[in-house]
Amino acid sequence: MGALDWNALQFILALARHQSLERAAEELAVDPSTVSRRVRALERDMGTRVFDRTASGHRLTAVGLRLLETAERVEADIAAMEREADRADQRLEGVVRIATSDAFGRHRLSSILCSFRLRHPLVAFELVADTRPASLIRREADVAVRFVRPSQAQLASRRVAALGHGLYASREYLATHPFDPGEPTRGHSLLGYHSSLAALPEARWLDERAEGSRFALRANRVDLLLPAALGGLGLAVLPCYLADAEPALVRLLGPRDVVTRELWLVLHRDSRRIGRIRAFVDHFTAEIQAQAASLLGDEPAVTPIAAGTGPAP
Repeated sequence: MGALDWNALQFILALARHQSLERAAEELAVDPSTVSRRVRALERDMGTRVFDRTASGHRLTAVGLRLLETAERVEADIAAMEREADRADQRLEGVVRIATSDAFGRHRLSSILCSFRLRHPLVAFELVADTRPASLIRREADVAVRFVRPSQAQLASRRVAALGHGLYASREYLATHPFDPGEPTRGHSLLGYHSSLAALPEARWLDERAEGSRFALRANRVDLLLPAALGGLGLAVLPCYLADAEPALVRLLGPRDVVTRELWLVLHRDSRRIGRIRAFVDHFTAEIQAQAASLLGDEPAVTPIAAGTGPAP
């Protein structure tokens, strides 16, 4: 006898139960010819008949009856494994791998992980922060925090917030470099994004208005621009949730004049049934939506700074 095709056992089970090619095919969602072909192939591999073809339908032979017992045991074992996998998936324990940006991970995500762990202490996290987005399709991460909605059909996405960006400078810098809202960048030192990030909306906004100004620094991470702005190196376009938390920085222009981006939570569609991932997605969404005003930049109010004056006290 040749090697037994275990995948063919489902055809043996269906045909033994229904004794009809048509009804077996309906159960398996295939054509009757497929059922017939797979059964004949199994009989050929075994070197013996499994069914007798009669006027009233397909009847198991003695060999077929023994094979049916084996097939039923395999079916029961598979069902038991699936039930155990479902129970394991629903348990709130295990690892959730999250891909995010450096800045968002440090300044917002970390506190959300802490509050989630207080509720579900058996869940652990792996954080991946990289300029190259982790592939959820290749399962490099379970969940990703992204600023662009993905287009792949395998991925599910949820818009969770809008992120406002403003133009900022330190009080120290503005004391010697007056700001004119009519010409926001002219004559100023600028802190911009590296050429590898030139397509970002916040990078484009500053680059398009940079005529007559010079860049004192370009960086590929917001976390590098923020301390440079705090140190008085120049003007920078920064997320409001980062810059508004710094007393030494002044918001010169708000999101309505600069850029607003969307924040998306993304995961593989197959991951939605896993309990710990589903619980984290719901928790993350609730926590972020509670922070909607500060993320958008509605807080604090913008204080205009006229040309030739210092920063607002």
